[in-house]
Amino acid sequence: MLEDKKILITGGAGAIGSVLTRRLVGKNEVTIVDNFSSGRQSNVEKLGCRIVSMDIRDRDKLLALFNECAFEVVIHLAAHFANQNSVDYPSTDLTVNIAGTLNILELCRLRLPRIVYASSSCVYGSRCGPLKEDAKIEDLHTPYAISKFAGELYCRYYAEFYGIETVILRFFNNYGPFDPPGVYRNVIPNFVMKGFRGEDLVITGTGEETRDFNYIENTVDAIVAAASGQGSARRPWDVFNVGTGIETRIIDLAKMIVPLTGNRSQIRLMNTHRKWDQTPRRCADINAIRERLGYEPRVFLAEGLPETIEWLKGNAWQM
Repeated sequence: MLEDKKILITGGAGAIGSVLTRRLVGKNEVTIVDNFSSGRQSNVEKLGCRIVSMDIRDRDKLLALFNECAFEVVIHLAAHFANQNSVDYPSTDLTVNIAGTLNILELCRLRLPRIVYASSSCVYGSRCGPLKEDAKIEDLHTPYAISKFAGELYCRYYAEFYGIETVILRFFNNYGPFDPPGVYRNVIPNFVMKGFRGEDLVITGTGEETRDFNYIENTVDAIVAAASGQGSARRPWDVFNVGTGIETRIIDLAKMIVPLTGNRSQIRLMNTHRKWDQTPRRCADINAIRERLGYEPRVFLAEGLPETIEWLKGNAWQM
């Protein structure tokens, strides 16, 4: 259990951060840092946590906060999110995901809190699953994949040279409440909103492509286990996949969403890929996190999709 700790969550107003904060607040002293570029203050403002509007690229402000709060656990979720966003804005991706992460690690070096770093399954490039953590990293097709893996390497360096207890979590396709639709957002909320509007669900591919869709509560289970220090590290840092271990075809995902949203429109296949999207199949091998941290996904698409759709329906006015 994670209790009576001083915890910093960067990017705490985002989808994962919002659910994580709800899990931790009350039993811990939680501080959120967010610049609200994608997360929303309304997600967390009534939870009883401290909210600091700050960009992780501002080292001086971060230093003042670290000196004031003496954090024992740092959960680093803040990022310039999404592959296409990084293709469109590579400089921002670099400064946030690499320089910002380096700022966090430099300040962690002063007090040596445990750090959990949110990485991504995109670091596997075009490799097909089930993907194991020891797979060779190559063929990184976007600045986001490059910067996320660079963040992993910096985490390893600081763990090995400065003794920062570090856990790297490679998130697969998260979905759930607090994750809105948008041009750089995930396929599920975007499909759901099209369903609400009676629009066609357009798949940019053959529909046979697969992804490992993981409900946000499962992801938070993994973060809490990692932040709690469960399991014994085999080296100064550990890396784990966080998914379900189940492949779902995009065409099947669309077919699940259509009746749940009452959509009578069509599912259309464009059979064209974005240049960087070279991965026909992606699925997590979760044996390591299952054995070492006791993680077990509890919610799957059959239960998670209706919960997600209900949240989106209740918050459609914000979209």
